[in-house]
Amino acid sequence: MRIIVSGGGTGGHLYPALALGRAFREAGAEVLYVGSTYGLEKEAMAKEDFPYRLLPVAGIHKKVGLSLLQSIWRVHRSYLLAKNIVAEFRPDLVVGTGGYAAYPTLRAAAAAGAKTLIHEANAELGLANRKLAPLVDCLCLHYSDTAHAVKNAKRIEVVGMPIRQSVKDATREEGGTYLRLKEDRLLVTVTGGSQGSQHINAAMAEIYKRYGHRDDLFFYHIVGRNNLQETQAYKSYAHVRCVGYEERMDLVLARSDLCIGRAGASFLAEIAVKGIPAILVPYPFSGGHQERNAAHFADQGAALMVLDRELPGGLMEKFEQMVERPQCRAAMAEKIKRRPKPMPWNGFSRSV
Repeated sequence: MRIIVSGGGTGGHLYPALALGRAFREAGAEVLYVGSTYGLEKEAMAKEDFPYRLLPVAGIHKKVGLSLLQSIWRVHRSYLLAKNIVAEFRPDLVVGTGGYAAYPTLRAAAAAGAKTLIHEANAELGLANRKLAPLVDCLCLHYSDTAHAVKNAKRIEVVGMPIRQSVKDATREEGGTYLRLKEDRLLVTVTGGSQGSQHINAAMAEIYKRYGHRDDLFFYHIVGRNNLQETQAYKSYAHVRCVGYEERMDLVLARSDLCIGRAGASFLAEIAVKGIPAILVPYPFSGGHQERNAAHFADQGAALMVLDRELPGGLMEKFEQMVERPQCRAAMAEKIKRRPKPMPWNGFSRSV
């Protein structure tokens, strides 16, 4: 069986695509990954051991002007290139996980008559998947509630969330060895997603002033490659380590006791499978879907939510609650563990 997997731009689309690609390959399929030259996959795929192609597609600029025209041209050019890829590879199935890389690929596959499906990880469909839903053979969802807002899909299945096997398998001991961290330290992992978050980075400054020298705490802060310079001052705190990007997030999460981060679907699924309590700060310019993702967890007592506009005070308040009340963390860890676990990609679980 020959399968194209497409999705990227950010880690939230790339990592589920890679998880699916590996699972399909282990089942005996020949897999080709299609992504974007402007996405995280440009570097990540060089370290993978299955073939890939990158399209010159990027996010659509919403403001009318030259940038918008350039974006539209990239989409059109990528669609033509994707048509050639589909014709050459002759896939039995084309799978998309969202993001701007998936749109031209799935559209080209549908036009060629190939079997197609897309997976939506968030509580609300992203732009690419909204456009693709009526074109593909099947829309697969992480959250069952998402189905009620979709009116034009040919078929809908609730299948859970594909998770990298390395995230599931990594142990706390392996994570501690990787980070060179003693077991008696409470590890707080801070991340703003694959690109980092300047707002979260800045909000952590007040927390570090109060907690950055506490011997029972350690902060591992993934600030984003472009933000390392502006966070140099954090090096003065004894128990704060800043990195621009983390390739072994599986090991970091395995050792984490508390996470502070955005509310992308992949990140949420990974902390859920590891049972890590979290303070979620939804990205405010995601069309509202990260806020709905975070609310889904917060409503079940599986996380605390702080809106971006509530930084930094709201984050400090929630952080104090989590650090000073171990029972709060323990209760949240139990609730997040009881959430439905991501399903293996071995078939559809339920038709809607």
